[in-house]
Amino acid sequence: MDRPYDRREVNQEAVIHLAGSGYFRHVWFMERPSQQQAVVLKEWQLTKDFPINEHAIFQVQKESIILERLSTSDRIIDTYGHCGIRYLAEAANGDIVDELVPPSGYMAQADLDQSQVDGALSMNSMTLSAKIKMALVMAQSIADIHGYVGGVIAHGDVHPEQWLRTLDSKIKPNDLNLAEIIPWDPWNETHCDMYPCFSCSFHAPEELNCRSGSEAFDTYSFGNNLYVLLTGLWP
Repeated sequence: MDRPYDRREVNQEAVIHLAGSGYFRHVWFMERPSQQQAVVLKEWQLTKDFPINEHAIFQVQKESIILERLSTSDRIIDTYGHCGIRYLAEAANGDIVDELVPPSGYMAQADLDQSQVDGALSMNSMTLSAKIKMALVMAQSIADIHGYVGGVIAHGDVHPEQWLRTLDSKIKPNDLNLAEIIPWDPWNETHCDMYPCFSCSFHAPEELNCRSGSEAFDTYSFGNNLYVLLTGLWP
């Protein structure tokens, strides 16, 4: 005999609003005030690939699987399930960009030289202690990704916008739709090379030139994140 639905659960109201949009996806914030629960729903924008193609579905599936594999780490954003072009994840208050970079994040060279006459001056208001703590948390989260026991995982897009400030004020990376589980080569007893190809300023020279490499790409990109953290400016 089938169990009857719990109507109190089925009919429970949730507060839903659009939290933001990235290049590929919309992010919906979903909250049930009565249960003090909150999650986000990420879904592929229908305007990007419509009808939705296999690549979009694969990207969502891959990211969800990788996040699930990393769920033992309390330094990685949690995921709660996926279906098609959508997945549920831990809610957050937004990324850390506003903490690191003033409104523009850019300065003309002459203005930058003038501001540094009496020594190096950071454009953000973070204390040195706060910067060291944040840098350590960011580095540890990357180490958790690279050190996955089932095989090396590369994030593929290490950028300040990828670190979120969760509802309990922790800093966690998310957005692993470009991440890759690097296959193991049993004949040469090493991990296979990656061949990503990007044109963003945060990526390593090998990636910009579409050359082979490894998860060390992330380490190079992380150096650019440290530059932003220290100076308050974009590279």
